[in-house]
Amino acid sequence: SAYPSGRAPGRTRELLRGCILRPMSAFRARMQPWLVLFLAAAAVWFVWRAWSPSMSADTRTSMRYEATDLAARFAANEAAGHASIVGQVVEVHGRVHVVIVSAGRPRLSIGVLFRNVDCVLPKSAMADAGRLRHGEPVRVKGRVEATGRHVVLRPCVLV
Repeated sequence: SAYPSGRAPGRTRELLRGCILRPMSAFRARMQPWLVLFLAAAAVWFVWRAWSPSMSADTRTSMRYEATDLAARFAANEAAGHASIVGQVVEVHGRVHVVIVSAGRPRLSIGVLFRNVDCVLPKSAMADAGRLRHGEPVRVKGRVEATGRHVVLRPCVLV
């Protein structure tokens, strides 16, 4: 052969184009709609988080619950619990079950195991959450966001 490698110079380019570049463009064509959808959903989520009303101890609410009563309401009938209270601002009082840090934010669990309400506090409340101990009485206020039988208040503040 006239070429040391046994192949013509254009042959390598053809192999590269046929074996690597063409499948990559097909992959890109299949993934592009999903990528656009994901980016649009992320943008909507960030806008929603930025425009959602902030929570403070002064936020008005007429709904006050014991932590175990609120959790029991969801456990008894999830659909009724969701329909009546999700999205509402409530004040919950009870005893601290556990305090953890999740995704850099303090998360306070109020009530007893399987009948508790989780309160996701802002990062600025880390020192306040660090002072809370198991069994200590606490009062929080937050917007109800429930997941199945699990009641979560987010955003949430100590009152």
